[in-house]
Amino acid sequence: MNLDQRLTDALDSAARTVPDDAVPAEIVNTPVRRTRPVLVVALAAAAVVAAVAVPVALSRNHDPQVTTGSCATPPAVEPLEYSQVNGTKPATPEVDRMPFGAPPRVPFTMAPNREGTGGYLEDNGVRTPVETGYTYFGLGRVDCGWIIGRQRYGPGGELVIGRLDTSGAFNSFGAVSGDGMGLSPDRSEVAFVAPTGDGQARVAVRNVATGKETASWPTDLEAEVLGWNGAGIWFMPRGERTQTRVWKPGSEPVPVDTEGRRLTAYRTTDRILLSEPAQTGEDGQGPGPCVRVAELDGTRLRTLREQCGSSTAVLSPDGKILVAEGATVGAVVVDTGAKTRLQLSPRLLHADYPGVWEDDTHLIGQMGLGTNRDITLRCDVVNGSCERIQDGPRQGGLPGPGIGRP
Repeated sequence: MNLDQRLTDALDSAARTVPDDAVPAEIVNTPVRRTRPVLVVALAAAAVVAAVAVPVALSRNHDPQVTTGSCATPPAVEPLEYSQVNGTKPATPEVDRMPFGAPPRVPFTMAPNREGTGGYLEDNGVRTPVETGYTYFGLGRVDCGWIIGRQRYGPGGELVIGRLDTSGAFNSFGAVSGDGMGLSPDRSEVAFVAPTGDGQARVAVRNVATGKETASWPTDLEAEVLGWNGAGIWFMPRGERTQTRVWKPGSEPVPVDTEGRRLTAYRTTDRILLSEPAQTGEDGQGPGPCVRVAELDGTRLRTLREQCGSSTAVLSPDGKILVAEGATVGAVVVDTGAKTRLQLSPRLLHADYPGVWEDDTHLIGQMGLGTNRDITLRCDVVNGSCERIQDGPRQGGLPGPGIGRP
């Protein structure tokens, strides 16, 4: 599913006006694409920004956030609350039994409505108001701010990528034409597909502090950035898995065979996820419903762990735990094969490559249940326990929290 389709689906979902008494014949669960959670947020009243230290605790275990100097103090903003009640459309006893837990420990957005007339991005207790009338997607923490995807609310709005700092100022890095993005392992640069204006595009690399372009490589408008790790920037021209490339700026991209699977690279580990295998053809040939964890060995991928019975999965930030979705949702320790079954059914947690982790062992999922119930869950993949962060009606309630990437 490309970015335009994800955005369209999300905006359509936000605008739905299904009557409260409409009950489907069976529960329809709608996974929320966590890579780019859609939530409209706005800029609060202007305030003088002082250059003083702000306790922006943007660190995550093995992946500390580098902070240089002092961060700007955000203007004051009125806090909003998201719903924590048992939904009734549909009633879901499995969810109702889950306790409520702490707020998300990743960046998330909150707004008083779905029309872009107020709100903020919150991260570890720091609330930063943002400009009105836009849809925002949290893509990763950087020094004293966040990499953000931003699109004007409503049809026809151009999607741009840029940096939001703690003052609320947004520095645009330009339009995005393809899907995906990659934040460098040290968070100092970001890679994305940018249109060139001649029907083509380039993989552009920008310095997150200055916004200056530091490198680029020609590609097509439908290319996708798959991540950035120690091996380089991974991307797919034209969405073709057989055309997956790894590129270190300053050299030419190198083709890598993924055997028909989708590759996902993570900046916090050199281990790679291979998921969503190509469908078996009429001749019966195909990779089958298995996912793999691999690492680059020269120009080839060497498999470290294969888990069959599932075509979707997500890998933990340290590359040590694979969570796969099949008849159940289970976590597998990559090095040993030890398994833990998560204490919920697959219909409540969609384990796939855009999954958002709070740390190396806590996975967040968002799901729409039935006609009028949205939930946000947190699962501990070591002991299998799960809890609710948010639970409430899709209509008549706050449209948050919109989960972003740490």
